[in-house]
Amino acid sequence: RSNVLGFALEGGGRILVRPSGTEPKIKFYLETKVDIEDGPDAARATADAELRRLLDDLLELCGVQDG
Repeated sequence: RSNVLGFALEGGGRILVRPSGTEPKIKFYLETKVDIEDGPDAARATADAELRRLLDDLLELCGVQDG
């Protein structure tokens, strides 16, 4: 058992949410899956863009401005 909420996303990504064990804050973990057919550099760029989009959407839903 763990104190974690997991949300499966279309395309194989996930958002995991859990409380901090030592501080009064919530931690979010974002995961994505990308194809590596075009090589590792292209996959990394695609993953970075997808994670940025997920983060922007999550911040907007939480009413937080990225700073």
